[in-house]
Amino acid sequence: MSASSDFTHYPLAAPPPAASRPFAGKLDEIRAQHTAFWAQPAAAGDARAFLRGDAAHAYATRSAVAPPGAAAGAAGPHALPGWVRAWTPFTGFAGPVLAEDEQVVIVGNRSSFDAAQYGGAAGGGGRAGMSALHLLGLPKANLYNGVSLTPRTARVVDAVAALFRARWRDSAAFREAVFAHQLAAVDRREREAAAANRPDAAERADDARVRWGELLPALDALDADNDFTFGLHLWPDHSVAHLHVHILAAGEEARQYSTRVHDRKTKDAFEVRDYVLNEVAERPELYEPAEQE
Repeated sequence: MSASSDFTHYPLAAPPPAASRPFAGKLDEIRAQHTAFWAQPAAAGDARAFLRGDAAHAYATRSAVAPPGAAAGAAGPHALPGWVRAWTPFTGFAGPVLAEDEQVVIVGNRSSFDAAQYGGAAGGGGRAGMSALHLLGLPKANLYNGVSLTPRTARVVDAVAALFRARWRDSAAFREAVFAHQLAAVDRREREAAAANRPDAAERADDARVRWGELLPALDALDADNDFTFGLHLWPDHSVAHLHVHILAAGEEARQYSTRVHDRKTKDAFEVRDYVLNEVAERPELYEPAEQE
């Protein structure tokens, strides 16, 4: 994927109501993680190289500056978990796309919504989805992570929200594609578990399908503006080093069978956006000269 990194033309989207923002209230953590990223000597150079798609760039792997979570007093150089790299599974994404515009795409999360298919909370359930409806919004431009956002790029959150809300509200075909993807994830997990010789793979998948059928009428009735939340996993708490906005059905009913393992680290995407727009200075050195004109 290759597209402009300038998102400033997207109108500011209204956040969902407080009841649908379970990850809000973490401004201090957002500020600390953003500041820690830019304190790394390689941050600007590596983020710029990734944005340009520079596979020949020597991306940092270790740093004299300890990242968040490093053992207190540990001698450097320190490993940089989840740091910027030349390629990720979301870079140049070529998989099935549920919706797109000029600058963002919406894709499905590959995991089943049902944590029981992974053994439940005590047995690897963290690999499950975070909600019965769990999608991902990806920028086509190579944006690294929420911590690397600047005022020029912060409205990627608005771009994702606007595209998702419009499709959910207006397109029955989009909804059907989302539902089909979520159910296919149950089937995929059944095949994975069977291949790993788990004797209960079919039983757990059948249970998940029953739960899905029971949830479906309520899921189909969800309101685009009020019933979905948008989350970000900030460095170093993320899984893929290409920015992706988690789009989740937010209510307790929709999340009752899904993992909560990631709730602590998930930040409200609108809270991240507002922090960047209100407190972060622009970094023109990140962008191509042609894009600055």
